[in-house]
Amino acid sequence: MSLNALLMCREPQSVRVLAAAMKELEIEQEVCGSVPQALELLAQRYYSALVVDFDLPTASQLVRLARMAPAQRRPVVFAMIGARTDVGGTFQSGANFVLYKPLVVSQVLRSLRAGRGFMRPDRRRTSRHKIETLVYLRFGDLCAVPAIVLNLSERGLAVQAAEPLPAGRVPLRFILPGSAHLIEGEGEVI
Repeated sequence: MSLNALLMCREPQSVRVLAAAMKELEIEQEVCGSVPQALELLAQRYYSALVVDFDLPTASQLVRLARMAPAQRRPVVFAMIGARTDVGGTFQSGANFVLYKPLVVSQVLRSLRAGRGFMRPDRRRTSRHKIETLVYLRFGDLCAVPAIVLNLSERGLAVQAAEPLPAGRVPLRFILPGSAHLIEGEGEVI
């Protein structure tokens, strides 16, 4: 699935800069000029990113509503701000990245590249559940190496070990907190 963005902006020069940067990164864009129009478009289809001009009235309200979407449909939010815009309020509204006006293509490209990994749908397909439990990893005939499970999802788990782990497949076993059931399986260290 290709990346796409909804731009809520009324400034033609800013739209041109955003369009040039997104074209270079192969991100499709759609432009709208009002919060009601943006809400309607967000309800109709999924957008990887939402770029909002915070100098427009009720822009922060749009971002708050967009952040309430389920994780799979939640866009990465880029806030366009001017010299008088409150940066703290922008982040409190739910912005992930800030673009300073007047926009410059190189600045926009840097921010979009930084956020591109978070825009990929496969990164947000399943939610991760934070847990802390002990896990034992076994490498060949060596004794089990203890590690801590940091989070868990249906597609994998993140572990923290005292030593670097060799890449490859590894048998593992652990008990979920609040359970006496031993879970055994095989994972891949990446």
